[in-house]
Parts: sequence; structure tokens; C-alpha cells
Amino acid sequence: MKFKTKLTLEFSIYVGCILAVFSLLVYYFSANNREIRHYSRLRNRAMTTVKMFSKDIPGITPTIVNTIRKNDFSILSKERVDIFDSHNKNVYSSNDDSFKITNQFIDNIRKSGEIKFKYSGREGVGYCYNSKSDNLVIVLSAYDKFGYERLVFLRNLLMIMFAAIMLFTIILSRIYANSTIAPLLNLVNQIKRISGFNLNPRINNPKRGAEEMAIIATEFNQMLDRLETSFEMQKNFVSNASHEFRTPLSKMISKLEVSLMNPDIEPETKELLSSLLIDIWNINKLTNGLLFIAQANLDPSQLPINIIRTDELILQIVSDLLKANKDYEVNLEFKVFPEDENKLLISVNEQLIYIAIYNIVENACKYSGDHKAQVEINVTDKVIVILISDAGIGIPEKEIERVFETFYRAGNVNKIAGHGIGLALSRKIIHLHQGKFLLESKLNTGTMVTITLPISS
Repeated sequence: MKFKTKLTLEFSIYVGCILAVFSLLVYYFSANNREIRHYSRLRNRAMTTVKMFSKDIPGITPTIVNTIRKNDFSILSKERVDIFDSHNKNVYSSNDDSFKITNQFIDNIRKSGEIKFKYSGREGVGYCYNSKSDNLVIVLSAYDKFGYERLVFLRNLLMIMFAAIMLFTIILSRIYANSTIAPLLNLVNQIKRISGFNLNPRINNPKRGAEEMAIIATEFNQMLDRLETSFEMQKNFVSNASHEFRTPLSKMISKLEVSLMNPDIEPETKELLSSLLIDIWNINKLTNGLLFIAQANLDPSQLPINIIRTDELILQIVSDLLKANKDYEVNLEFKVFPEDENKLLISVNEQLIYIAIYNIVENACKYSGDHKAQVEINVTDKVIVILISDAGIGIPEKEIERVFETFYRAGNVNKIAGHGIGLALSRKIIHLHQGKFLLESKLNTGTMVTITLPISS
């Protein structure tokens, strides 16, 4: 989930919870207030009615009470009145429902003085009226139609307002999230301009109101300064050291080769010089490998690019490899040769792509018992696929990924010479040219490398 969406969702949930609690409290206290007010009205009507029926006001009969009630516009909905004398005899009753009033209920009213009760959606009060001439009990109940209608209206209003406010909150929270995330998105967009090939760009400090982002930008710029310095030192060291080593090594190789051509040299000395020449060749090869690794880490846009034919490149690699190693054998096969020879063209740095493919073919021959390698070339409309395979010792499954680490060699290579640079360097070069590199290997069965390069457009 995106941070912007998460921020909007969380903010809306928090507001929704607060609003829901507020609405529930409003509804609860409104319902409680309705009940209190209704009971208060019931008590007042009960007191008024029982006083009017008592002997304190002479001449009032049940007929007169009924007449008064029929003309009373303040009478409550479904109002029922029952009046009992001192012997619990019902002396007046509107008797409009089936609610039964027992003697025990009347006695409880006399004992408590006043009782509140509910039944069938109605609220009621029982009130004991004592005077010099009377000892009456009145039971009055009614349905609070107006109060419940107000509660329903309040409930519906709260629900509508909740939905409207939540919609408004979501819109506002989205706007708020956008404004909050804007400095961060700006920071991310600036970071995207920075790559391992180009550490020069720096993050601009945001405008006022985003002090935290300014701190992040400052710290990030300082980190880039340290990385740029470190990368530059590393790149310069590898490149300069490789260049500095190549010249004296080439001179040493030339001198040793000249010395070995001397017919008068003693056998022991010749053997020693030959061994020394092999060691220097290995050092020279390692130095060249380090130089090529440094070049493979460059920005592709900084590399000189040539358009070359793939078939000519492979033929040159095979020819050079066989000249340097007389016991190697390479079977070259074109699976699909295009009618349009332009389909064989690729845009690459010729020196680097040569090294990449040469290393793979050389490894295929080196790690095969018969020193044979198979090279197949397939050409499609958009890419050229080069398959290099052998029937050699293979690579243990758990070490297949590790062989791409610089200087790492699989545990089963035994005494076969090597530096652990070839595979790592080749894959870097292929990726540098927007190609694909796939390694498949099975222990004691063989290895196959698939290189896919885009055709020059």
C-alpha cells in the first residue's frame, strides 16, 4: 500500500472513530433525556389527575374526568389512567389495554410513594396521593410518540451527517496527504536522477515548512559526497594500478622471452625462466581482468561503441583461443543464419564484448576433460542468442550464484588455473550492453551459458 493511501486511510479511520463515538454519545444522552422528560410529564399529569379526582375538589365524578380528558389536547399518546382508593378498589380506569395491575403492585406504590415502570413500549408511573380526606393510588402510562419521533429524526440526521462528514474527511485527508507527501515525492524524483554511474547530482533543500525533509536532504547529500569520494578512489586505484602494472609486466615478459631464445642457456635456468614467465603471464592476465572490471563498472554512455558483426566476432574469438591453446577444440554452429546480414550487427564496445565471450568459451574448454566446447548462434528478429556449452566438471548447485562473485572459484576446480574473475566480468559486460546472461550447470555433466544481445537498430 502506498504511503499516501495509507495516510489517507488512517486519518479517515481516526476521524471516523471519533465521529462515531461522538454520534453515539449524542444519541445516548438524547435518549436518556427523552426518558427523563417523559417520566416528568407522566408524573405531572398523574399528580394533576389524581388531585382533580380526589375529595379535595368536590363534585368531580368519573364522567366529568372522562369529559375533561376528551377535551384535553395535551393528553399523551396511548395514555392510560387507573385510580385506586384506600381499599385498592379501581375507582377510575381508562382501560384501553390488557395491562393488569395487581394488588401487590399497588401496595408497592403505597410503600415507595412513587414507582417507574415500562411495558409494551410505554413508560408509566405509579403515584400515591395522600390527603386529609383521601388515600389514592394513580397508575398512569403513555407512549412517548413525539419523543421517539425526535430520536428517529436525530438518529437519521446523525447517520447522514456521519456519511457526509466522512466523505468530506476522505477528500480533505487526500488533499492533506498529497501536500504532506509532496516534499518526499520531490526528494524521490531527485534521487532517481542519481545512479552508480553518476553521483554528481545533489538533492535540493525543500522550501520552508519541511524542516525534516531539509535534514534528510542534507544528510543524503553528505552520504553522496562520501560515496562519490570512495567510488572515485576505488575506480582510480584499480584503473591506475592496472595501467602502471601492465607496462613493467610487458617489459618483463619481453625480456624473459628473449632470454629463453638464447641457445646457450642452461637447462635449469631455462626451466626457472619458463616458470617465471608463466607466473608473470598469470599476473598480467589478472591485471588485465581488474582493468576490464573497472571499465565494466563505467556508465555505458561513456564507452566507445562500435557496430560489429557477431559471426566475425565469434570466429575471431575461436581463432585466437585455438592459437593460444593447441589442445582446445571449439565446434561452431549457426542454428539460424539470417538472410539479411544486418541482423548480425550489434552495437557494443568491441574490446569488452570480446573479453566477455572469450572468457566463457575459454572456461568451457578449460573445465572440460576433453577440452571441447560447443558454440551455437541463433538469430531472431530482435536479438542474437549465443549458447556456449561443454561436457565438463560442472558447478555444484549451491555455488552457482557465488561464482559471479569476483575472485570466487567453485570448490571442484581442483588445480585448474584461474583467478575467479572471468564469469563475474563477463556477466557485468553483457549487462552493461543491455543483454541477458544465463548460466545453467550440473555437477559432472556440464555447463551451458546463454548470452542474449540486442540487434543493432
